[in-house]
Amino acid sequence: MSSSSLAGQKRSEPEAEIDPDCKCAVCFEVLLDPVTLPCGHSLDQRCLQKVLDSGGQRACPTCRKKIPADPPAISRVLCAMLERSYPRQVRRLFEMHAGRTVVTRGASLQQGQ
Repeated sequence: MSSSSLAGQKRSEPEAEIDPDCKCAVCFEVLLDPVTLPCGHSLDQRCLQKVLDSGGQRACPTCRKKIPADPPAISRVLCAMLERSYPRQVRRLFEMHAGRTVVTRGASLQQGQ
């Protein structure tokens, strides 16, 4: 392929390296629908539900502190920050979990938008 034909093609930018603080402690992906536990650790709402449904200890996967009976709500502020910082990773995860609602920028992102 000639260099002139390469110049006309869009180059795919590499995905940004994900800050460890922005990764779920269970699935190790960028946080999607993040919830922050009272201990300060964050994880995906979906992964939190798996932890709670496992029948084991209701404990933070990072520090093992007790998870309260009322699970925390999704952090809309954290969602917006993660979408701005890691748009490709958030989109990829959204597409992996097609049909789910992903809260982003204070609004819901539905498949096909």
